[in-house]
Amino acid sequence: MAGTKDNASDCAPDFGSRPNAEVVNDRVKLLFHRLVARRLGQDPSLIILCREELARVRREREWRTYMDEWEDLLQLDVTTLRRVITRRDQDMTRLRASSPMGVIINVRDPDLRRRLWRSSRDTLMRQLARQYLARQSRA
Repeated sequence: MAGTKDNASDCAPDFGSRPNAEVVNDRVKLLFHRLVARRLGQDPSLIILCREELARVRREREWRTYMDEWEDLLQLDVTTLRRVITRRDQDMTRLRASSPMGVIINVRDPDLRRRLWRSSRDTLMRQLARQYLARQSRA
């Protein structure tokens, strides 16, 4: 039907701002690492694949500090690692951008990427809506 929206977030009122693409992408990486954490909980031996991926990156790229940081993280016990990779702090936001954990879940799968991106964008839009309504109720 012409003129209809097939996505609820596309017909949301304008709250004065939209989520910044970088913020959405950071949220996508967090959701991805939550999926990884779940998978590691089911099969802790998958950590071996991450260590192998990090070793490959070390061989093929110029050294960067994140490589040492990930190496330290990958030495943690799986329970602690699962908790750390899903933390919502600056260090983990930065490290998730260079994660060796894409070997556990196919990060190149366009359907998965699209679902994660939409979920992240929609969550952030709901947060913006709540902030907008809170400001309006105080005004």
